[in-house]
Amino acid sequence: MLAHAITTEFSTITDGNMSFKYGLSTEEVVNRRKDFLKKLDINIEDCFMPSLTHGNTVMRVESNHRGSCMLSPQHCFEAEAVITNCKRLGLFILTADCFPVIYYDSVHQAIGLAHLGRRPAQSQLAAKVIKSMNVEFGTEPKDVEILIGPGIHKESYLVEVMKQEIEASWKPYLKIVAHTDLISIDLLGFIQDQLTDAGVLTANIKIEPVDTVISADYFSHYRSKRSGEPEGRFATVVMLN
Repeated sequence: MLAHAITTEFSTITDGNMSFKYGLSTEEVVNRRKDFLKKLDINIEDCFMPSLTHGNTVMRVESNHRGSCMLSPQHCFEAEAVITNCKRLGLFILTADCFPVIYYDSVHQAIGLAHLGRRPAQSQLAAKVIKSMNVEFGTEPKDVEILIGPGIHKESYLVEVMKQEIEASWKPYLKIVAHTDLISIDLLGFIQDQLTDAGVLTANIKIEPVDTVISADYFSHYRSKRSGEPEGRFATVVMLN
């Protein structure tokens, strides 16, 4: 699954913060990105990173998009998910609790990478990527392999009941925490079911078991807001070899 035909990796806190937004100079962030990618034999200029808006836009990335948003925070394209069939073009996104979801179609040699937080998931982004790959590359859902990366799990995703405005589609994925005013949100389960409803085979979905709120190896927005530790973002990259 997701074997030698593609390269994929998640950075960790050891690799450093990968975002321009959190207290580092542009040069420092670029150097951290370069060091992380160098371990994978990937040049930073061969990657593309979208500017995330918590929407549901899917963008097809071509060779002429190489380098966008990788060396500076300027000249970025807004998208919540990116797809390509260009070889040696790395798709690169930043997360810190939202799930990075990798798509691989081995039949048509195409890949996708999506940023799936609650709002993008609610707007059916996980399924929309499959549809976009079908339109652009001829991808069939049954041929898609999925890797869901580190993110916030239901045991950690706790919110106050009365302050949440959650659509009815979420009800099966919510659980009241006994003796509290909190509910837990199963974002991972919501994404999984959306993918299988779109035709992805359950056997083709692999999940990294890491809960970013608990793990000291990954940045977590949820944890930072509660502990006061510095904010940061880790990277996910996927590339067709």
